[in-house]
Amino acid sequence: MKRPITICSGQFGDIPFEQLCATMHELGYEGLELAAQAHIDVERIVSDPAYREHFQKTLADNHLIISAISAHLMGQCVGDNWDPRLDNFAPARLAGKPDDIRAWAIEGMKTTARAAQLLGVKVVTCFLGSPIWPMWYSFPQTTPEMVEAGFQRIKALWTPIFDVYDECGVRLGTYWPALSNDLVRNDMILRLPELRWLTVNVHGSRAEVIVREKEPLPDITPDDTPVSIYASATGVILSMDVYAGEARVAPGAAVEPGDVLVSGAVTDLGGGVRPVCARADIRARTRQVLTGQIALTEAEKQPAHGAHTRWALRAGKKRINFYQNSGISDAECDKIIHEYPFAIRGVFTLPFSLVRERVQPYRTADAQVPEDAARASLEQALLQQLRETIGDDGAIISYETAAEVTGGVLTVTLTAECEQEIGRAQATPDAEFLQLRPPAGEGTTADD
Repeated sequence: MKRPITICSGQFGDIPFEQLCATMHELGYEGLELAAQAHIDVERIVSDPAYREHFQKTLADNHLIISAISAHLMGQCVGDNWDPRLDNFAPARLAGKPDDIRAWAIEGMKTTARAAQLLGVKVVTCFLGSPIWPMWYSFPQTTPEMVEAGFQRIKALWTPIFDVYDECGVRLGTYWPALSNDLVRNDMILRLPELRWLTVNVHGSRAEVIVREKEPLPDITPDDTPVSIYASATGVILSMDVYAGEARVAPGAAVEPGDVLVSGAVTDLGGGVRPVCARADIRARTRQVLTGQIALTEAEKQPAHGAHTRWALRAGKKRINFYQNSGISDAECDKIIHEYPFAIRGVFTLPFSLVRERVQPYRTADAQVPEDAARASLEQALLQQLRETIGDDGAIISYETAAEVTGGVLTVTLTAECEQEIGRAQATPDAEFLQLRPPAGEGTTADD
């Protein structure tokens, strides 16, 4: 989507609005960020439809859009502590009246939001002002408490204004010093220890934050911890690569779940037994049997008599119902809502909308589920469960399914021949460790 070329009008405050629009169109601009106290009277936009219509026609005649409304001077008066320079930002009648200037600015910022909503403008730009500007230089010393009090003052002054912008669906933008990549990175890495790396790239008015998380350290079991490897399924051993521990079975052996494959009790050269953390890769051909069930009937909605339509008017956050009873007499019903806003596309949107609700009662009845479709669905679910069971490195060699229907319930049994990693490491309790002591002269020791 092509981005329109726009310009801020505040730097041309001495040029009348009509002349400004004509000139900027001739120069090739497609839109304006209009300065509130130079080229747009936000109070008249809200209160005077004739002025608003003339204003919009002037823009349209010059093929211009409003990219944003600039209310920087007004916004500065909200947060600043008064000094004579601030009189230049406010109406002359308020000169030397700090409380009146701030009250005018607060109400003006709210009015700007309402004007933006009527004009279909989504962004208002401004300054927030600051009660701590005079403290910027650090002598006499500025304490952290003084700075925090300044931020809390801004929060208290601006929160009611932010609420109006939320109600009007208008975003408020402001300016801030350039981001320091180093400061942001160092601060965030200290606050978020799980980050390994962070950078901030600024593209115009957009900040792109890229992070890399630290890799979690693997769980490492000490070599002298008695850990054995057990069979996790019924199968026949195909291959064994034992890195630590004593193999208790060999390729070709049939095993059952829980059988010891590699023992964590190793016989040393002196005939004693020492504990080790067994490690091995053991693959086996296994037989897996999975079973699932599904009902062959399901509840189905069927329309019932008594459907009706009702209307309401939404005005901002309020709603006016054009019917007496707002409840729904039948709990089993569907409600479909359509909302029609009062708007002219691309021009403005009013804070009103017409709401149409269609209430459709229904009743439920048992519907038959096709057996073939139910079986196919259940088989796919069982195959997915099987794949999760044998893991990413496992393979399904062959499988078959059997089905039966009992009492309206379909039962599907999947029997599969697979190849998979079968070993499961588990810490060996002391009692079991003693039982795993191999008879003298038996077993193969990978560590020897």
